[in-house]
Amino acid sequence: MTVKTVKEWLNKGRKLDTELKQLREERKIALDLACSCTAACDNEKIQSSTKNTSDGKFAAYTEYSSMIDKKEFELLAYKSRMHNLINQLDNPSYRALLSLRYINCKTWEQIAEDMHYMIRNIYVLHGNALEQLSRSTEDKDLL
Repeated sequence: MTVKTVKEWLNKGRKLDTELKQLREERKIALDLACSCTAACDNEKIQSSTKNTSDGKFAAYTEYSSMIDKKEFELLAYKSRMHNLINQLDNPSYRALLSLRYINCKTWEQIAEDMHYMIRNIYVLHGNALEQLSRSTEDKDLL
């Protein structure tokens, strides 16, 4: 398996995490909309519509909650597979770096700080870790 393929596979976990965060934001907006209410001024006639009822808004919130549950399950299963793959590496620094980046979704700067490395060393370490992971998956169907 090539380095590029291994990196793409690991990045899928980061993408799932991003999707989950976005769904949570959208659910929060749906809840805010469902809980907000506006009072009619004076004797204005209020047109009733099923599209804008609070029931519909709470249904949207519930739908987001369901999507989040599914995405959380998918992400948890994917992270488990990522852990299994990363833990095959012998080098603890490689395992730590790949876990911080792809499982914990940290930035390069955060990883450098956590591991007490300069950022340029993190990039080199990352390349080496991906290369070793690529070699260890060459003859296996782990991804």
